[in-house]
Amino acid sequence: MAEKRRTITAQLGSTRELYDEEEQRYRSGVQRRNVVTEDAPLVLLVDDDIQRRDATAQMLDRIYRVREAAEASTAIALCAQEVPDVVLTVDSMPDANANRFCQLLELALGDTAPPVIVLSDDPSAATAVPVIPRPVDAISLVATLENVIGQTPEPTEES
Repeated sequence: MAEKRRTITAQLGSTRELYDEEEQRYRSGVQRRNVVTEDAPLVLLVDDDIQRRDATAQMLDRIYRVREAAEASTAIALCAQEVPDVVLTVDSMPDANANRFCQLLELALGDTAPPVIVLSDDPSAATAVPVIPRPVDAISLVATLENVIGQTPEPTEES
């Protein structure tokens, strides 16, 4: 019985380590592995929910370069390093809501601040930026991104 408990504890520990590594990768804003050409538009995806962020990123990563952040402060730091063509964010993050995030982004980047699109469970929420209701489908999401970015992306073939 004690051996079985040690085995289960070891398995849970390794699972937790994998989860922590994955979360750290997302929090550091590491670009996704399925990178399209360097001239593809850059989308910064900001969402503290790993599964939802990953699902949204998978909708986009064959068309756009996608960087990810789990919180507003990380997103702003990433924007300072490389200004994305658009920021796609959820309406509520651990450290800011969408309106506050937009204010902070404008303060940090001024005229170079990218456009922001908000994914929201409450599309009637008052924001100064476009809102896409969740759950979002890939066609609506890409169409909105095309309108904001101003170009029609070319999907890439999977390697």
